[in-house]
Amino acid sequence: MTTNTISATLWSDSARSRYFVIPDSETLAPGDYTLRTITGGRRDVDPSALTPFEVTEEQAKDWLAGQFGQLLDSARGAVDRFVDRLRGASDDPLVIMHEPIEQLERALARLSVPVSSDAALALADRLAACETRLRMLAKTSEERTPQSSSAPS
Repeated sequence: MTTNTISATLWSDSARSRYFVIPDSETLAPGDYTLRTITGGRRDVDPSALTPFEVTEEQAKDWLAGQFGQLLDSARGAVDRFVDRLRGASDDPLVIMHEPIEQLERALARLSVPVSSDAALALADRLAACETRLRMLAKTSEERTPQSSSAPS
C-alpha cells in the first residue's frame, strides 16, 4: 500500500451544515448539490458521490487546524533555516538533515489513512538504523573531543 500524502480540500454545503474532505485529484459527477470552500471555491456535484468524503463538523475543524498547523510549521522552518544561515549554522554538517526530518515529521502528522503494518515497520526499521548511525557518530565525536570537565588521572 502506498503512503503518499494526498492533497485535499475542505468543502461544505451552502448552509455549512455538512462537510467534506475531498482529494484534489478526485473527479466528482456533476449535479445540483453546491459545495463551497472557505476561500470562495464552488462545485456543483451529484450528492450521492459525496458519501465517502463526508466528515463531522468536529473532524472538519480538526482537519482545518491541521492544515493551518502545517502552514505555520513550514513557515517556521523556512524562517529557522534563514536565521541559521545568517548565523553561520551552515558550517554544521548536520544542518542538511534538519529539513528532511522536519518533512518526515510533517508527513507523519498529516497521515490520516490506514497504512500497511509491514510497510510502517520497514520504515521504522530504517529510521532506527539512522538513529543508531547518528548515535555512533556522536559517540565518535565525543571520543575525539577532550572533556573539559574531566579531571586528569
